Amino acid sequence: MVIEAFSNEPELELWLGDQLISRQRLSDHPDRIYKWLVDANDQVLQLKSSDGRIVDELSCVGDAVSASICLDQPDKSDLGYQRIDHYLIQLRDGRGRAVRHQELDLRIETSAAIKLIGVDNGRSDNVSGFTDPTIKTFRGRALLMIELKPSEILPRVKIYHDQTLLANLQLISSR
Repeated sequence: MVIEAFSNEPELELWLGDQLISRQRLSDHPDRIYKWLVDANDQVLQLKSSDGRIVDELSCVGDAVSASICLDQPDKSDLGYQRIDHYLIQLRDGRGRAVRHQELDLRIETSAAIKLIGVDNGRSDNVSGFTDPTIKTFRGRALLMIELKPSEILPRVKIYHDQTLLANLQLISSR
């Protein structure tokens, strides 16, 4: 990760957790931009002035270990034949924070109470089939479009990456 800090402080220290990474002086940067290259996955970075004052802090997101599924747009049409709801899939790290730096190939499984209408990731160069139950995330996200069918079976969506279950959600129908 590239860290750039614009500052007039005479000296800045970059801390990763409780470890000092490096100390730099403003006199070494005529453009007044302090620069570092660090691996800070799932840790807290702090910039401190020479007197120990925290100038800035950045909490870095870890790799995806789960996914959340939330209703993005309920179908409010009253056409009576097909009502399609849009659900947003968001990759999450071990602390539940949104992951936007990692892309995963997802496989979607639905119960018999759900008809999969389509998936999308928002990329203009996405060429995967619209009704294919697999999708590669874009910026850690994907869109799931489904129709809840009348059924005695509970509507359930499962999201997998390889063989790892990332999300398992029972949907509640308001119909």
